[in-house]
Amino acid sequence: MPKPCRQIDRDQRREHAKGLELWKHAAGKQTGPKTPEGRYRAGQRSRKHGLRSAEGQSMDRWLASVNRLVRGLN
Repeated sequence: MPKPCRQIDRDQRREHAKGLELWKHAAGKQTGPKTPEGRYRAGQRSRKHGLRSAEGQSMDRWLASVNRLVRGLN
């Protein structure tokens, strides 16, 4: 079991993170869509490449066969 984090440790880590200024290193990097249209397009891409991929369709077929088997047992 991990030991509890003391407030002093949290404060030290917070100050260290502020000193690193990671937001400056990320300047100009792509961080995702910002507009509602861009978010919609990104969502459609994830749908296309997610459950609609060959692997996702294979899983759908497998689940359908399991459902048929279970219905046949009743």
